[in-house]
Amino acid sequence: DIEQTLKQLDRMPRQVLIEVLVAEITLTDDTKLGIDWALRDGSFRFGSQALGGTAAPPPTAFGQTNTLTTAAGLTAYAFQADKFFAMLNALASDNRVNIVSNPHVLTSENKKAVINVSTSVPIITGQQASTVSTPGTTSGSTSTTITTGGVNQTVEYRDAGVILTVTPRIGERGTVALDVKQEVNAIGAEVAPTNSPSIIKREAETSVVLLNNQTLVLGGLIQDKVTLTDRGIPFMKNIPLFGLLFGFKQRKVEKTELLMLITPRVIGTALDAAKITEQMRRATPELDEAVKHAPRQPSTRPRSQQPSGAPAPTPQPETPAPPAPRGQPPTESRPQ
Repeated sequence: DIEQTLKQLDRMPRQVLIEVLVAEITLTDDTKLGIDWALRDGSFRFGSQALGGTAAPPPTAFGQTNTLTTAAGLTAYAFQADKFFAMLNALASDNRVNIVSNPHVLTSENKKAVINVSTSVPIITGQQASTVSTPGTTSGSTSTTITTGGVNQTVEYRDAGVILTVTPRIGERGTVALDVKQEVNAIGAEVAPTNSPSIIKREAETSVVLLNNQTLVLGGLIQDKVTLTDRGIPFMKNIPLFGLLFGFKQRKVEKTELLMLITPRVIGTALDAAKITEQMRRATPELDEAVKHAPRQPSTRPRSQQPSGAPAPTPQPETPAPPAPRGQPPTESRPQ
């Protein structure tokens, strides 16, 4: 019984390779309600050709297997990875998709994996008239107190970008349960009285169950990007009343949706790890070639060392040989 218990405990811990693709898609009139509505009513068209051979392909044309129930404001679908990536490639050819990041992270079962693609933004959270400068800390972020012109300013650094937290749990029949927390922070307008930028925060948390190597698509995070363009002849365009004759101002509003594709791949044995490593090497031939031609460090053999505390022996000088008697050859001196 003890031997059987030890065999059950002495197993290789199962791991999950989580592949994440963060893409920003520009929405048009056909897809202004988001990717989920476009998949439902078949509004995807690429030029004069339609994907899947029909003018309005249903979601199953992209390999959709099921629609997942998630938190409010968040849309989730489960797709076959190859078919949905083909749809993204079609969108990329139409200059409607921007790949933000494509990280990969390896984690053990029931262990939280965090992917943080963001920028630390300094924000003034407090001001106080003083001449003493002291450092401080706040929970959840880094805070520093600085003195400027006799005023203490508390600066807190916050992350602006995409933060994804995934905790995988492996089932017995090839299923993977994922606890997903998605956080998207963007830099907003400056706010008085500190004139620090505001942080626009969008957060969603959900739990889904996928098959091994199946892709989860999270969407529904839509925002409007406002771009102001001021063009014209320098100095002339700034003349009151007559400046419009020498330049123009344009305000463009662009609606974008942030998609996040999550693909779990279970690694249960050393053979699975070797297969995934080989696939990664094939996907990056330049890196594989650089590793092959990388300079190797020469192997050094450890030298015999004296015991610690023992002085090294000093070389003994050779003693000259005594003069030989007449009629006899000289003798050689040997070290003792």
